[in-house]
Amino acid sequence: MSKYKAILFDLDGTLVSTNISLIHHLFNQAVSKFGKTASVEDCKRFWFFNGRTDFIKNHFGISPSDFWPVYGALDTVDLRKKHAKAYPDVSSLHQLKSQGFKLGIVTGAKDDIAEYEIGLVGRALFDSVIVAHPNLGVAFKPHPQGIENCLKMLGFSNNQAVYIGNADEDVVFAKNAGVLDILVDRGEYVYSGPEPSHKISHLYELENFLR
Repeated sequence: MSKYKAILFDLDGTLVSTNISLIHHLFNQAVSKFGKTASVEDCKRFWFFNGRTDFIKNHFGISPSDFWPVYGALDTVDLRKKHAKAYPDVSSLHQLKSQGFKLGIVTGAKDDIAEYEIGLVGRALFDSVIVAHPNLGVAFKPHPQGIENCLKMLGFSNNQAVYIGNADEDVVFAKNAGVLDILVDRGEYVYSGPEPSHKISHLYELENFLR
């Protein structure tokens, strides 16, 4: 029997794929409002790596407090409907659920986008969903509050949980919260963050690992 009872997931890039062409379009639209342009590599840096706020400020010279409202207004559910889809391996979550694991999501996505994307995966699969945003009373990743709140709702301690994400921010997030960090590396970009405790290439590997 597994010592782990709760499996927590990031959303974008972990359970749901968003076409990078959309991110490039949105990011370029946003920075163009400030007279800047972004390359595809800039967009990948923005989308996949930690420290987005510093990147916007230091690389583009744009105040994050000015940038985020502009980007948020451009990133809509209607656009995600055209460019986002659940990864095929999320089907493995049904098996994990049937084995008695409690499943949760802790995401930094906007609440309306999070609601839509969770629907792509299957809302009934998840016992707890936390959107990590100060406007909702939860600190941004990688502050551990989101994971801590999720575990409190599920009734488990940090040594009974794992957190699966696709980016360096997720690895740091899990480590900060004292849960086992698992990186799902789908080969969509070259990961160069802190060494994860465990790495998988798809979610189908979780069942064997957690046994």
